[in-house]
Amino acid sequence: MAVNLLSDIVRAGITIITLRDRKTYTEESRNASLADLMMSVVLMMAAHEEVKHRAARVRDYYQARRDQNLPVVGATAPDWQRKMANEAGWELITDKAESVRKVFDLALTGLGSIAITRQANAEKWIVPSRREAGWHHSNVLKLLKNRAVLGEYQPMTITNGKLVLLGDPRPDYFPKIIDEDLFLRVRAIISRRQFGTGKRGITYCNIFRGLLRCGCCGATLTCNR
Repeated sequence: MAVNLLSDIVRAGITIITLRDRKTYTEESRNASLADLMMSVVLMMAAHEEVKHRAARVRDYYQARRDQNLPVVGATAPDWQRKMANEAGWELITDKAESVRKVFDLALTGLGSIAITRQANAEKWIVPSRREAGWHHSNVLKLLKNRAVLGEYQPMTITNGKLVLLGDPRPDYFPKIIDEDLFLRVRAIISRRQFGTGKRGITYCNIFRGLLRCGCCGATLTCNR
C-alpha cells in the first residue's frame, strides 16, 4: 500500500527525494525505478519502527521517574520556573513570577484579559512565556487557567497526535506562586463573565441570553435578529 501511495504521488507530478537512501523519484522515472521505490519504502518502515521504539523507551523512562516521585521528572516546566542545577527541584524566575501575580491581581479586580493585556504591554511587564515577544490576551487567559501556578504538575502524553492527561496531577511539584483561594476567586469571576453570551442592543434585549441550549449538542442557542 505504501508503494502504491508513493507511486500515486509521483504520478501526480510531485518529485519525491528520500534523504536516507538519497533517491529521486519523478513521473518519468517512476516505472524504471520501481525496485528502488520499494527499497525506499522498506527503509521508511524501518525508520518508523525505530522512532516508535525510541518513543516507548522515553515514555518508560519518564514513567519510572514519576513512579519514584522524584523532585524533577523531566525538563518541562512553566515558563516562570527553572530546574535547579542539582535537580533537587524547581525554582522561580522572580521577574516572570511577579508578572503572573500581577495578572491574577488585576483579574481579581474584574479586569478582563484584553484590559490586562493592554496594561501589561503599556507598563512593559516581563513576559513569562519563552515563545512570546509581547503580551496577548490569549496567553493571559492561559495563565488564569493554568493550575501550575498552584504548584501542580499534570503529566501528559501524546495519543493519536493529541495531548491527553496521564494520571492524576501531582501537587506541590513546582513552587506555588498563587494561593488556591485567589485562583478559585478569579476562576469564579471568569465563569460569571462567560455565562452571558448573546446579542444585545439599545432597542433589543434577549431575555434568554445564555440560558437556552440545544437539546442535541448542548451548544448555546443564539438569535440572529
